[in-house]
Amino acid sequence: MCSSDLFMEDLFERIPGNDYTRHAIGMGLVGVVMYALMRTQGHYFVEGVGYATIQAILQNHITDIALLALIFVAKLFATTTSLGSGSSGGVFSPSLMLGATLGAAWGALVALLVPGAGFGAAEFAMIGMAGMVSGATGAALTAAVMIFEMTRDYSIMVPIVIAVATALGAVSSGGWASRPAAPAERVWGVAAWAAAA
Repeated sequence: MCSSDLFMEDLFERIPGNDYTRHAIGMGLVGVVMYALMRTQGHYFVEGVGYATIQAILQNHITDIALLALIFVAKLFATTTSLGSGSSGGVFSPSLMLGATLGAAWGALVALLVPGAGFGAAEFAMIGMAGMVSGATGAALTAAVMIFEMTRDYSIMVPIVIAVATALGAVSSGGWASRPAAPAERVWGVAAWAAAA
């Protein structure tokens, strides 16, 4: 998600105009995605932080692989477009939703190919949430402990630790975390500029 966000930031910086026009274009694109989801699926899915969608996934209300993949792509686009065009926000909650959708899609595929495997879409969603949060934030222990606190399920801890380690390994070996942070004026706006003066 971090490299996608950086790509969108660079893309929006190339759009002529000021920050307001770039942000209006970005939010317009997100609005089009939300409208398309509502018209085709009957729900927005990607608005806000996504806790309702996560809850629906964990309760096995959303198990269609194609729909989960669509929600993943739409949320990734909406989050990176929002942040890249200048919205304030973070990656923690969106990474929970992205991990839940990707993990549930994988779990539904495994359940389809290997019936009775012992893990379903909801379990894989929790594993995906931990992996995505750790990869996006770099907080491995937080991701593992948080998902355990949510589930109180010891049987899922080993897969969570493997997912967290794999995500951190992929991020560190991919060089995605090596780009320097944006200047404080850009991230925090006038308040940071005034505090630095």
